[in-house]
Amino acid sequence: MVCELDDNRMWRELRNQTLLLALITPFKTDGGDAALRTTFYKPSESPVSIVTDIRNIISSVGRVEMQGKCGLIDRAVKQVRPTFAVGEIDESDESDDEF
Repeated sequence: MVCELDDNRMWRELRNQTLLLALITPFKTDGGDAALRTTFYKPSESPVSIVTDIRNIISSVGRVEMQGKCGLIDRAVKQVRPTFAVGEIDESDESDDEF
């Protein structure tokens, strides 16, 4: 989500800035680290989703549902982290429609 802040003083150092916000759902894994071992959680135990500044995200994982459980897929190693870049979007580029 894109959040464009105005010149209001309440935003302090963020005045006139554009923030990128992400809707995320943290999952209870009982301390399991999906980068190190197979980690599951029950969908019914998932807490409420939250919105956060994208700069707060340090890692991302995928999930797969199987046999009533959800497994987390994390192929990250210490040197690999998601990168988010802001750039111009050429709306005439239809390459995304080819998938």
